Amino acid sequence: MTRPKEFTEQLAFLVKEGTKERIESARGNVKTADFLRQAIDDAIAKARRSSRNKP
Repeated sequence: MTRPKEFTEQLAFLVKEGTKERIESARGNVKTADFLRQAIDDAIAKARRSSRNKP
């Protein structure tokens, strides 16, 4: 029996020149996809906290 897929949505977007190299130098031993997923999740959480703190 196979495990259900955890990641089912796909995103595609353009980034500034040099971004791929900056990601590679920052991610360490973490897989690129895992690094980007975590970065996106962190950015969403930060934005949600920020929007809750606005009057």
